[in-house]
Amino acid sequence: MKRILLFLLFSSLSLTIAAQTNNVQYALMNVKGGHLDKAKAFIDEACIHESTKNDAKTWYSAAIVYYRIGQSKKYQNIAPDWMAKVQSAVMRCNELDNNGEYEKDLADINYSTMYMQCVELNKSGKCADAVEKAEKALAYYIQKGDKGKKIELEGIIEGCGSNPQGELSSGNENIKRGDKRYNGEFSISGIGFSNRGTQKGNAQYYYKDALDGTRIYEGEFLYTFEDRYNSDIVKGTYLNNRQVGTWYWVSKSGDKSESQKKEVEINFNDNGKLDGAFKFSYNIVGENTLDGHKWTKWVKSVSGDFVNGRLKRLYYWSREDHVEAEGYFSTMDAGTPVGKWKVTGEKVPNSSVTIEFDNRGNIISAVYFDPTTGDKHGVPEWICRYPESIYKDAINIIRRYCYRDTPKP
Repeated sequence: MKRILLFLLFSSLSLTIAAQTNNVQYALMNVKGGHLDKAKAFIDEACIHESTKNDAKTWYSAAIVYYRIGQSKKYQNIAPDWMAKVQSAVMRCNELDNNGEYEKDLADINYSTMYMQCVELNKSGKCADAVEKAEKALAYYIQKGDKGKKIELEGIIEGCGSNPQGELSSGNENIKRGDKRYNGEFSISGIGFSNRGTQKGNAQYYYKDALDGTRIYEGEFLYTFEDRYNSDIVKGTYLNNRQVGTWYWVSKSGDKSESQKKEVEINFNDNGKLDGAFKFSYNIVGENTLDGHKWTKWVKSVSGDFVNGRLKRLYYWSREDHVEAEGYFSTMDAGTPVGKWKVTGEKVPNSSVTIEFDNRGNIISAVYFDPTTGDKHGVPEWICRYPESIYKDAINIIRRYCYRDTPKP
């Protein structure tokens, strides 16, 4: 009797597993047949069932289903959040796909979705978010050689960039301001991005007098500098001598035919600590003097998130290094990589490796699989240490160009 019960139990379990595996297949079959509502029903069930929810193929299939829904005017209303669903599925598949079986196809789906997000954000006037998506997608399409999307993304970044204007007022009447205002010559160092040293420009800012006769900066701050070949803008807000809210730095050097442009956007909390999104971009822009065609050559793109003064997430792309990387750092131990890191580029074996760190920054695994033989190979030491290297570069960018003590007139 026990044998019969066990047989029935295992038979039932096998049938359940087979049914859920079939759900993944049915989902893909209905995608091919154009029945995206049925495909969604099958894949949604597979994504939550115990027998299939930890299978990379399930989430790969989910990314395909929701991506196709997003491309269909007929079915788009059944998943208005399809972009978020695609990116969530891509992230989960990457976590489970230890052999990189779906990596290339997922990258195409992920960055295509990111491109469309960027276009939608740009149309709705959400410029900062559009630029953040565009910078990430641009690096991918440059590497892929897609000139059409490259030009469009560069146009969005150039035309929709969150560049500060040369006006003191932020338009926020809730900002606390000192009772005095300064407008005149001002010396500042570090913001030129090109080792120009201390330079004299013009500053406008609010302040109040301290008891010892010094100034306490409180309210909006704007610094501008311009000569024949260089220009700088620094804009932000002080609260009792502390940088708070969003600060911008934009620097240009060169002429109309070719110039370097570097931009930083960074956020501080009310205690003056780095907190929130951080973005840095470096590109060379120019204009053909014969036909007026404008062009952009990207050199470096860095972005991430800070939590109460500690860098938590970092994305890094460098044309010079031919490497792109993204991952997380510990918020308890500054600069310690944790979790899974993806490193891609021309100098990386097989163009892509995944490195997994424990909570103390120790390497759990660092391998790549040869797609031609299936053999497993180790990863060079410099790649394993790349997260630490780019962490230092990101922090140096902030220390050198962004994070400032109270300025002196």
